[in-house]
Amino acid sequence: MKTMLRLLASVALAAWIALPGVGSDGGDNAGGTGVWILPRSSFFTSQMPCISATTPARQSQSMASAFNGMRLTTSTEMGAFTATFVDPFSGSSTALPTNGRDVVLSGTLLRAVQESGSAAEIVVVDGQLQGYVVRVSVDAAGVASLQLY
Repeated sequence: MKTMLRLLASVALAAWIALPGVGSDGGDNAGGTGVWILPRSSFFTSQMPCISATTPARQSQSMASAFNGMRLTTSTEMGAFTATFVDPFSGSSTALPTNGRDVVLSGTLLRAVQESGSAAEIVVVDGQLQGYVVRVSVDAAGVASLQLY
């Protein structure tokens, strides 16, 4: 009987430790998981000014775990979209992987942005010319700063 009671107590303790605790998702950054749920997208027009140092961002976010990679989750109002990474020095663009509504930024890509010492731009756009421009920079400590235009 004592053996059964000890076994039951150890199983109950293991189940109690394995159960998730009560908590929240941590706000805009989902508790530091590297996911940023973007606000409503905007339409791209030929009258849109180029983004300069004086252009105010619609929203900004900092993520501490940049080298683990991150995901930008787009708004549901967008159709099928493409995402491109624009190199700040050459101006060439590279396609970024997408997964459903997420744009995937790998840790390798963010490390390259850090080593360049400059901010890069990510353009996300659908067939109706609706989307986002996100400026990404990574400081020496590995904290990524993202500004949404």
